[in-house]
Amino acid sequence: MIKTSRNDILWNYGANLLNIFVSILVLPLILKMLSPNELGLWYVFISISSLVLLIDFGFSTTLQRHITYAVSGASEILEMGVPTQTLDHPNYPLVKAIVIASKKIYKSLSLIAGFFLITAGFIYVVIILNIRELDLVIAWAIYALGSYLQLMTNFWIPILKGSGAIKAANKVFIFSKSSYLIFAAIGLALRGGLILLTS
Repeated sequence: MIKTSRNDILWNYGANLLNIFVSILVLPLILKMLSPNELGLWYVFISISSLVLLIDFGFSTTLQRHITYAVSGASEILEMGVPTQTLDHPNYPLVKAIVIASKKIYKSLSLIAGFFLITAGFIYVVIILNIRELDLVIAWAIYALGSYLQLMTNFWIPILKGSGAIKAANKVFIFSKSSYLIFAAIGLALRGGLILLTS
C-alpha cells in the first residue's frame, strides 16, 4: 500500500508553485533582453512545443495508475476495471513489464513528435515566417531537439509518482525547473539571444 506523507504534499506544492513562478520570473528578462523578432519567434516556439506535448494524450495518467496497481501487488493489469490485489508485496515483474512498455511507447511518441518538429515546424518557422537569420534557425533546431528529448523521457515522472516516490519525482521536477531558470537568466544576461535561452 502506497502512503503519502505531509512531506510529499509539501514537495508537490513546491513543484507546482515553482512551475508557475519560473515563467513569471523569466518573462521580464525575455521581454527586456530579446529583440522583437526573437520575442515573436519565442512565442512561436512555445506554441509549437505545447502542441507537441499534447501527443501524450493523457497516457502519463494511465501509466501512473498502472504502476500504482503493480506496486500495490496486482497480479495483472486489466483492460477495464481495477485489478484484484493478490500479493502482499509489490509485483516487480509487472512493474518491469510496464516500464519497458512505457519506454517503447514514449520512444514512438517522441519519434512522431520529432518528425513533426523537423518537417512541419521547420517549414513554418523558416518558410512561412520567412526566418533567414542563421542564429534563429539554430535556436529552433536546439528547441526542437529539447522538446523531443523531453517527451522521450517524460515517462519517468509518472513512474516515480505511481510507485510512491512522490518527493523524489518533485525533486527531479524542481531541479529541472531551477536549472532552466538559472541557465535562461545567464543566457539572457550574456545577450545570447534565443540560442542561449533554448540551450
